[in-house]
Amino acid sequence: YYAVVIGESQYQKLETLPTAVNDARAVAQLLQDRYGFEVTRLENATSQQILDALQATSGKITDADNLLIYYAGHGKMLNEKGYWQPVDADFEMTNWISPALLKDVLVDHPARRTLILADSCHSGALARGALAADPDAESRKQKRSRLVISSGGDAPIIDSADGRHSLFTRALLDVLGEPKSKVTDVESIFQSIRERVNDSARRAGVEQNPQ
Repeated sequence: YYAVVIGESQYQKLETLPTAVNDARAVAQLLQDRYGFEVTRLENATSQQILDALQATSGKITDADNLLIYYAGHGKMLNEKGYWQPVDADFEMTNWISPALLKDVLVDHPARRTLILADSCHSGALARGALAADPDAESRKQKRSRLVISSGGDAPIIDSADGRHSLFTRALLDVLGEPKSKVTDVESIFQSIRERVNDSARRAGVEQNPQ
């Protein structure tokens, strides 16, 4: 079980995200201590550093392994596609991470299962782009699974309700850290995360619907 956990707070040109690094640290610690993941942690990483870490982790993976990618940071939707914006992103798409780049990571490495947890604005659009159908999709899915849980749909999301963690990551930490039992499959956690986020968002006076 491998994980690449990314938290982007201190932006060079975009607005600072106060909770993103804290979110990533908490997720990384939980994955490592409770679930035994080998975790690569990235804080305030550039686009190239993120892509290099994903490639380095992919180089270790066999078809018996599992990969989890967590991203907390800015996201942007353009031409109906969702992008990640690392700390060196600017307003002209320089250093943005596109669905096509993520699709290379999702599809073109041998991991048996890959899960992306995307905690950013417009993360639902990125999920659709990264998992777009390809000619070999039918043969691929017989052996491997590629899943994305996004913190919201195509809209912006609020950063935090408690000042410590985002709504999505707070729900994720609560579900994964449930003391009674460890999580063993993705479907079992999604409904609980969505319900918690929906409830927290309503109490904050907004709507947010993980996908």
